[in-house]
Amino acid sequence: MEDKIVTEVREIRRKLEAEFDNDLQTYANDLYERQKQHGEKLVRGSPKPSKKRNAA
Repeated sequence: MEDKIVTEVREIRRKLEAEFDNDLQTYANDLYERQKQHGEKLVRGSPKPSKKRNAA
């Protein structure tokens, strides 16, 4: 059974890969430039630290 959402996401991924010649750094640089133009933070530079939970 085909999942339409998964298919759509994969199609978009393939288009982005082609647009940026499969270069992740070029894609990331484009995202950062778009973020500057947008004015709000769209991409984090590094992962957020995990929150430690207290043992119950």
